[in-house]
Amino acid sequence: MLRGLVRTVGALIVLAAAGLVGWRVLAPAEVLASVTTPLPAPTPAAPGVTGRTNVAPLIVDGQIRVYAGKRQIRADGPVSAKTVYTPVWSFRRWPQQLSGVVAAGPTVISQWSDGDVVAIDGHTGKITWRISGSSAVDRYFGHRTGAATVWGPTSPHGPAPSASPPSTASPTPMASPHSAGSPVSGMRVGTDVVAVPFPAQIRIFDVKTGALRWSGPCVDGFTSAGGQYFCGSSGFDLADGTNLANRPGASTPIGPYQSVGCEVSQSRCAGLRDRDGHGWLVDGPRPRRAVALDRPGSTTAGGAVFYPDEVGYRAATPDNRPLGDYPGVSDVLGATDGRVLLLTTDRRLLAVDPRTGATGDGFPLAYKTEELTWTPGRWQVSDGYVAIERLTTDGPADPDTPGHYFSVETVIIAAV
Repeated sequence: MLRGLVRTVGALIVLAAAGLVGWRVLAPAEVLASVTTPLPAPTPAAPGVTGRTNVAPLIVDGQIRVYAGKRQIRADGPVSAKTVYTPVWSFRRWPQQLSGVVAAGPTVISQWSDGDVVAIDGHTGKITWRISGSSAVDRYFGHRTGAATVWGPTSPHGPAPSASPPSTASPTPMASPHSAGSPVSGMRVGTDVVAVPFPAQIRIFDVKTGALRWSGPCVDGFTSAGGQYFCGSSGFDLADGTNLANRPGASTPIGPYQSVGCEVSQSRCAGLRDRDGHGWLVDGPRPRRAVALDRPGSTTAGGAVFYPDEVGYRAATPDNRPLGDYPGVSDVLGATDGRVLLLTTDRRLLAVDPRTGATGDGFPLAYKTEELTWTPGRWQVSDGYVAIERLTTDGPADPDTPGHYFSVETVIIAAV
């Protein structure tokens, strides 16, 4: 009997120890590892491929690369590093999942599945402000590379609510926790504000302080390079929520709107098309007509308009004066440092002067002896670099199925 009692007590002790270990591992926890040594100084890189990574980097302030995991964000540098380096800082939340990441200047802003919003100084890795979400939002949908989380949301969006005047008062209480089948739109950024979606409400926060600027009911919108927020059939001043239609003498396009020429995460878009398909530039304080953007499939970058033809792309000024022809071009990637980056069908990168239409020699987007047989997924153009997620040309459409990505290190990074 004594022997059985000893065995029973021993089993209880082991069970209790296992429970304690399990609690320590699985209990809600938040871990922040800040910068302990100076960040590597940005160093100019010669034009060409600089490296490749297995996860998609959000290029921040031309100095660091931020990666998204299911429950963590982490940063390394420099941008020209050949592969993923040991993190200079990281932030992990358990059991919450990462919903989205954006950056405005050196500030990295993340939203989590419980709705919490956390701003981190990208140079130090320290939290500068945070907002309690009080309501569930999207869970992680970045798949293997995290590209959908750092470069733009992919979750399906339903019709945006009708846009009514925003409120500058305290936010109204959130709706009931939102189900997994009804995701909200991702975060958008402007120069000094970030637009954060919650179920049935958008909140605009100051990037430096986290102070609420204004809020409104129209969630699925986009920000412009000129400092506006367009959503549904209305446009608002991004800084204070003023309805653009109320400005005297303003010529405002009629929605609903289609964004054109955006940076990652539908942010700082340079143009739009209105209800009638008419193009407008929105890179200044007031929208202005751009006839060349009326063409279906056209986009704008660096102040020029690019549109597809039967052999590639053509460029024109916004008022439709020809700039140049670019046969064999498949995609307009974006603009950086006064140049527009074009991707060709044989996977070469071309840099175009948007003022004259002139191009340089370009170079192939391959790391060492890699083949050029891939299809572009998502990408980012920023601070003199381009990063592109590469997919197989005839592989499965499901990102979670083997063979979807071009290689293990499927994201290629190049200096321009």
